[in-house]
Amino acid sequence: MERTYLCHCDMCRRTTGSALAVLSWIKADNLHWVSAQPKQRRSSPFRNERLVFSRGTPLVLIYDKSDEAALYGGLWMN
Repeated sequence: MERTYLCHCDMCRRTTGSALAVLSWIKADNLHWVSAQPKQRRSSPFRNERLVFSRGTPLVLIYDKSDEAALYGGLWMN
């Protein structure tokens, strides 16, 4: 992973249903699917990004003009 950070923008909170999202950025060329590529959708008409979903769960955030992809991580609290 190149970098990991927490985002609390409205779009990330809406996507994850949480107060923040954990995003780990990697080179998009390093992202490979072992089966069929999951569904993608535009996250907003105002932002140049796509969300990759599997069964309704956000997996990856991809900006249109970037060579990076952000993997959604999770937080576990006891």
